[in-house]
Amino acid sequence: MAKLYIPGLAEYGQCKIAFLRLQELLTQEQTPEHKTELADLLQTLDTNTDAVDFLQAEFGPEYARVYGRAANARMPAFLLDESAADNGTKRLPSEWYDYWADIKDGKVMASMGDLYKSFKIIKKMHEQGSAEEQAKAKSLLFSLRDDCDWSGKQNWLISSTRLFYSGTNLDARIVQHYRCPRPALVKETIVEAPVYRRTPVKKILNEQKGLAYLQALFDTEDKAETILQTLEFVSGKHGDSLVGWTANTNADDTQYTRTSHPERAAGFDFDLVQFHVDGDDISSYPGCSRRVRCEP
Repeated sequence: MAKLYIPGLAEYGQCKIAFLRLQELLTQEQTPEHKTELADLLQTLDTNTDAVDFLQAEFGPEYARVYGRAANARMPAFLLDESAADNGTKRLPSEWYDYWADIKDGKVMASMGDLYKSFKIIKKMHEQGSAEEQAKAKSLLFSLRDDCDWSGKQNWLISSTRLFYSGTNLDARIVQHYRCPRPALVKETIVEAPVYRRTPVKKILNEQKGLAYLQALFDTEDKAETILQTLEFVSGKHGDSLVGWTANTNADDTQYTRTSHPERAAGFDFDLVQFHVDGDDISSYPGCSRRVRCEP
């Protein structure tokens, strides 16, 4: 007698283990690690639809209930405002610091760390989210790119991260949430910041010193690959079209050196066909900012 073949049976055991683990996770406090595991388990179920048919028959309504709760819990909370602050008003960095000092609603000006974390969440929503989450990710991505449109709208996205260079010394003090009215959010890191003048981010990340600099700038411990993929996603740029800037130590290509102008603003912008990770702005160009709700 021919052996009966049931489509998806080979994956059934794997999917059942994933489903039972989902049930277990949903009874626990949702940590960032749990959210990551939830997303991985859901991915297993989403890519084995034949096997899932058996699970739905076996567990009945319980399958839909668990899957739905897991899908809602898998994404980290998105804490960045969905549009530019103050209706898109453009200000100099110093003017934004004054503006945010008077805001008392618990939200603060987004730092480079906040923006980078938000980019990662949008990327995850786009790649692993529900149809509704994917649509939201697309809208957020469009809005953020609009904030960075220097060549078209003379706009750039200014963060609350400030860099303090040390003359001809390559060290820099990077301050997240500079002049923030919530002192507990202020974080300072001293790191070597090599001279990068329109240097491809991929090249920066290939150097240990460059990786350490971008990790400090983005307040992250992510590996080079994750940082590059995140920036490529949010910018839509690759290779030589994704570049980084730090202040120069001499006047080869600018009159503003680390000695003459040690304090610099940080942010993001599109200039012609390139996306810039700015760590050298002399604070003379107005741009927009974003508001973020930071957890206590």
